[in-house]
Amino acid sequence: MRILFILLCSISLNSFAQPLFRNTTKKALTFKEIQLQFHDFKKNNDLKTKKHWKHFKRYEMEMQRMTNAKGEPDGFS
Repeated sequence: MRILFILLCSISLNSFAQPLFRNTTKKALTFKEIQLQFHDFKKNNDLKTKKHWKHFKRYEMEMQRMTNAKGEPDGFS
């Protein structure tokens, strides 16, 4: 019975979730494209009422070190 309850809860929570980043192409999004989508999201939403946006900011800080100016992976050894 508990397993069924947990399964139903996880399915219902995922069905209401909206993706933050949209990919309309078949290729992977670059870091710059993801960053621009977040800035558009930030313009239309109050981050004081949103959750988990700090996870993106940590990701953004790490990716800025690991990508070039175009947002593509930087080839360093």
